[in-house]
Amino acid sequence: MTGHNKLRKIEYEMPNSGRRCFAIIDPELGRIDEYSQYLEMKIMAGTPHNTLISYAHSLKVFFEYYLAASSPDVIILAEGRNTLSRILLSYPLYLAFGQDSADPIAKAVAEITKLKPLAKSSIQANLGAVSSFCKESNALHADLLSLRDDLISVDVEPSVMLSGFARMKIPDSQK
Repeated sequence: MTGHNKLRKIEYEMPNSGRRCFAIIDPELGRIDEYSQYLEMKIMAGTPHNTLISYAHSLKVFFEYYLAASSPDVIILAEGRNTLSRILLSYPLYLAFGQDSADPIAKAVAEITKLKPLAKSSIQANLGAVSSFCKESNALHADLLSLRDDLISVDVEPSVMLSGFARMKIPDSQK
């Protein structure tokens, strides 16, 4: 990921329902289906449109972060075999401090995406949406993960890590 806001968010009409939803498109990867599938599920569950818009924005920020953090230049900063854990646990610091973060992953990604630090209330809303998305994704992929124990190596139990994500306290400063 070489530039700022590489992902493009589009709005579309869901087939058979006429409801409006969102998709994100990466120029190299194409449409990121997990994003749209999650939002469509939220629509079908009765999520209000304004909440859906907020989720769509939060998840776009998360996917921009995740794709940038997955680049070889950033992955080496994870320093260990539990890369996914380090990437996920750096995300709140990325939102809170951007390029001024003391966390090397958060700082490197913010330099790529040019994210400016967010207000605490925006961070909490973003983490709530991302936590919900991750929990739903985890549930959908549980069967696959049970078949392939070594597919993702996370040093913290995913349910434990994700349950605390939305309630994480964001420090006012870094030490």
